[in-house]
Amino acid sequence: EKTKGKKGLFGLGLGGILSLLSLLTNPIVLGGLGIGAGLIGGGFLLKFLYDNRDKIIKFIMNRAEGLYDFLQSFVSNVVRNFLSDRTKSPELRNLEFESDEKINERQKELEQGDEEKNIEPLLPNDARLQAVKEEIQRLTDERDALDDLPRGEKNEDTRNRVKALTARIDELKTGKVTTDRLGGLEEFLFGEKIRDAIGREGPFLKEGTDYLGMTEDQKLENLDKLFRKFVQMGNDPSRIKEIYQQELLDPNLSADRIAQARDMISLATIRDTNKSKGKSEDFELKEQFTPSVKDKKISNLNNNASSSGEDVGGGLSDDTPTAFRPNTNGGSDLAQVPAGAEGAPSFIDHINFDPENDYVDYNASMFNIVNV
Repeated sequence: EKTKGKKGLFGLGLGGILSLLSLLTNPIVLGGLGIGAGLIGGGFLLKFLYDNRDKIIKFIMNRAEGLYDFLQSFVSNVVRNFLSDRTKSPELRNLEFESDEKINERQKELEQGDEEKNIEPLLPNDARLQAVKEEIQRLTDERDALDDLPRGEKNEDTRNRVKALTARIDELKTGKVTTDRLGGLEEFLFGEKIRDAIGREGPFLKEGTDYLGMTEDQKLENLDKLFRKFVQMGNDPSRIKEIYQQELLDPNLSADRIAQARDMISLATIRDTNKSKGKSEDFELKEQFTPSVKDKKISNLNNNASSSGEDVGGGLSDDTPTAFRPNTNGGSDLAQVPAGAEGAPSFIDHINFDPENDYVDYNASMFNIVNV
């Protein structure tokens, strides 16, 4: 029922496939193509399919790949919703539905823009981040207002609402999932596994894979696999920045995975930009994107990072020259630390600081700036 009026298998649909076969075996059509009417239509079709077998196989596999991704995504969301309905309180579930609806509506508004409201159109991933940020603020304001109520006005419904608001805010900030209906033996045996199944996370390459040691072509190939896996897990591509920035909040994330997360965030901007220009998904990434390099100092400063959905920038490693290290022991951090230098610099220093620039990581990649 759900496929009525839509393209079916491989984008053609059963009716389209039958119509195509009818045309290819129709003597009149064959005659119009310069093929004698005495030629057996079926034989021509077989020869046609055989001569073009490589192209046909490639076409079918490309379509089948998309179909497989869709089915994987569909199943992931069905499982996620099924488990959420049974492990979260009605108060929390209702709040999630309400909150998701507001975020989706605001995201669409920000993507389209509105001259009357002075809203400039944003790319999908940036619109999502802004919508989530505004929703966090709305939920926080509501929770604060309930907390400020006199004790005599705080009933059980109010307390449940505050708990649901807190859980929802934490989920939007960090991706943390709350299963407040689980307890006892269920929590002990299945709690973490259920939360892992419900939660949305950014996929990474297998632990131990040397992503930073790969060639550019290998990195781009693996980033494409991560993008497909991201969609298969039931995630909308417009949530790449949101989810991978949540991943970057993990203080135990390895340098290799930090690089993967940052490259996925940068690629999200490129994909959105190309899509907004009407370009297909098959655009040449290599001409627009330079992945993270191995000698780039990648460190995780997630403990100091904002958890409000804003961009998580680069960090400092332990061997960062003291002259560039901020003072963390109090007092002024403006004192200059002498550092010796020999010869003249052999590189061009591209200054990439702009307080109004929302695409720092993207610009850094375009200019091959490694210390931003």
